[in-house]
Amino acid sequence: YRDALVEALQRHHDGLVACGVDCAQQARDCALREGPFALVVADQQLPDGQGLDLLCEPIWPGSARVLMSGSNEPALALRARRLDLKAFLPKTLAPQRMLDVLGRVLVGESWFEYDDAVEPTLTERQLAVLKRTALGQSNRLIGEALGVSERTVKDHMRLIFQRLDVANRA
Repeated sequence: YRDALVEALQRHHDGLVACGVDCAQQARDCALREGPFALVVADQQLPDGQGLDLLCEPIWPGSARVLMSGSNEPALALRARRLDLKAFLPKTLAPQRMLDVLGRVLVGESWFEYDDAVEPTLTERQLAVLKRTALGQSNRLIGEALGVSERTVKDHMRLIFQRLDVANRA
C-alpha cells in the first residue's frame, strides 16, 4: 500500500520526491537525515508506535502532517484536527480522491472527511444532552427536561466524553 502511494504521488505531482519507510524509527531517522519535508503522511498503526504520536513529534517543522488509517473512526479524525494536522485520510478513499486531497494539502489546505463528525458519532439522545449542556444546563435540569434521571444524564455524558475524546464539559 505504502509503495503504491509513494509511486502514485510521484506520478501525480511533478517534481515531488517521495520516500516510504517501514516504521516510526525509520521516519525519525529519515527526518534527521533528509528533512525538512513539505508533506509527511503516517499510518496510525505502525509496528513500533502510533502515527498520531509520530506526527506530533517536533521533528517535522513546516511540514504538512497527514494521518492515514484503516479505521474510519470520526474520533480519530477529530483528534488529528485538534493536534493541527492538515488531513485525516481513511484508507477507504478512492486512490484518485486521496491524491487530490494530498495535492490540496501540499498547497496549504486542510481536509477532514468528518467535518460534521459530532453528529454521526452520537445518538439522538446524546445529541439532546450535548445541546442542553452547551446551554449551560446542569445534569439535573437536563434530566428534568428530557424526562430521565440525573444518573442517566451522567451516563450519557460519560459516553459523549468518550466518543468525542474530551475530558470535561468545557
